[in-house]
Amino acid sequence: MKKENKPLPLLDSLSEADIVKMARDGNKEAFGELMVRWESYIKMSFSKVLSCQSDINDAYQETVLSLMTTIKSMKHNNFQGWLIVAIQRRRNTFLKIVKARGDRLKTGENIENVILYRMGSREDDPGGVCERREMQEDVKAAINQLPKKQKEAVRIYFLNCKTFLETAKELGVSRQAVNRRVLTAKETLRETLSKHKHPKP
Repeated sequence: MKKENKPLPLLDSLSEADIVKMARDGNKEAFGELMVRWESYIKMSFSKVLSCQSDINDAYQETVLSLMTTIKSMKHNNFQGWLIVAIQRRRNTFLKIVKARGDRLKTGENIENVILYRMGSREDDPGGVCERREMQEDVKAAINQLPKKQKEAVRIYFLNCKTFLETAKELGVSRQAVNRRVLTAKETLRETLSKHKHPKP
């Protein structure tokens, strides 16, 4: 006889600790419930430092994606503390974006420099000039290998310091399409940068 699957409890009736545990175990519905409960808090945190609504929405979406991919590795049960750290990191990233719009990027106008700047690799990182040049070359090669649609979205989003919505309007596609293309490309670029942060022995 087949075992009958027990119905999942209604998520809104569970404690947050129980929902966090389910989310850490890979339950997507539980993760979604957490985001529903914390959406206002996350957006309010970004609204304190970002004046543009599209920036706030982009920061929120990128935070959700980051949380979704890292919640399994959360090393303690203090979800709120972990969430606050994630928000602070994303907030700093978006403050760089806003600053870059005004400063026209002191790192230079080529795409690989812009990406290193926007993804948190500073000019004073350990490794010096030679290491940074290697990173630039690797990022440039990674961009050239991206599918055409991802490459177009990445160039507009990064090099022109556009939001997802602005990039979507320029490409004539939906905001969701740009979101997917940029975030997928960023995962590829993060893998490239991680090779420099954690080089093989």
